[in-house]
Amino acid sequence: MNLTTARGRAKARLRLLAEGALARLPAPSQDGGVLLVRLDAIGDFLLWQRTAASYRAIYPGRHLVLAANALWAPLASRLPYWDEVVAIEMPRLDYDRRYRMRTFRALRRRNFSVALQPTFSRILVYGDSVVRASGASARIGFDGDLANMPAIAKAWSDRWYTTLIAAERGARTELERNDEFLLKLGCREVAADALPTVAVLPAELRIDRPYFIVFPGASWTGRQWPAERFARLIELVGTRFPGWLPVLCGSADERGLCDDVAARTSAPCATLAGKTSLAEFCEVVRGARLLVGNETSAIHVAAAVGTPSVCLLGGGHFGRFVPYPAAFRGRAPEPVYEPMPCYGCNWKCRLPHAAGDAVPCVAAITLEAVGDAIDRALASPPRGVDGVRIA
Repeated sequence: MNLTTARGRAKARLRLLAEGALARLPAPSQDGGVLLVRLDAIGDFLLWQRTAASYRAIYPGRHLVLAANALWAPLASRLPYWDEVVAIEMPRLDYDRRYRMRTFRALRRRNFSVALQPTFSRILVYGDSVVRASGASARIGFDGDLANMPAIAKAWSDRWYTTLIAAERGARTELERNDEFLLKLGCREVAADALPTVAVLPAELRIDRPYFIVFPGASWTGRQWPAERFARLIELVGTRFPGWLPVLCGSADERGLCDDVAARTSAPCATLAGKTSLAEFCEVVRGARLLVGNETSAIHVAAAVGTPSVCLLGGGHFGRFVPYPAAFRGRAPEPVYEPMPCYGCNWKCRLPHAAGDAVPCVAAITLEAVGDAIDRALASPPRGVDGVRIA
């Protein structure tokens, strides 16, 4: 939603006034359930799902409905933490006015008594608008920050909540923010569950020998370690662990990148890019000896299923998603990074680099540093739980 120009602000006001009229309609008499709103990316969801079971403890006996990003809604539907999942197509929610109003009316008719949005960095056009349209008598959200919207938009949408939970000041990881929201909501002790089994792999996705996963893609090329270094990494792991099959993974759009990496190494590789659902990918990762990748959802999948992983970490969001906090229970990703004074740029890199290339903080990560991180990841047992070292 464009709030940066006078014309954009005028169009936004008209749309939001229409949605506001919808939110003020009398509520039909139904079950008064609880709506959980999580419309962010796959990685954010995987970090949050560890604590999702705690919402049952706060609202026992209530009908819990998850409003989910359609990208990961099928995975969410396989989890036991809620009674129902409503998939929302995020791009259409923004550009398709008919879809937006149809979605909002359907939610409004449910007569939710409580709507919760635990997202720390809220987005007005997505989560905030869904909470508002729900018409729930209690609309609770995080006070949050300005990472995803300007101050004028946040001041506007803050008024759509009956309660805003004040966030602790200072830098905290996303995992800690998820715990903070629950504790301030009234949860006595936050559960931290690993991801349960979510799929049975078909025969073509079962690998009958030890394997490790390389995930070379990222949402932006500036966050991607160079393809030639991933190829050299495959050869390094092959010398240390003979017999381990390298498996290249990614989305269908990243198939070309995976093929490029495979073409740069003499090691025989398997490529599963675009061949798995999200749930199947989780189980492929669960069976791997190791996963190495950029800071993407794949790293959080590995942590969720307990697979050792190494994260090639830049400085854009350093400390928010990775490294994991010391109190994390489970197998945290092993971060490898090159500290620079410009960390915390929100991926708005101002240092010289060619278009399409890795930004300097990612490009500075050496193969040797990644090799050392692999040794640490494989030698360290899970934090806070009894674990077996992997040889």
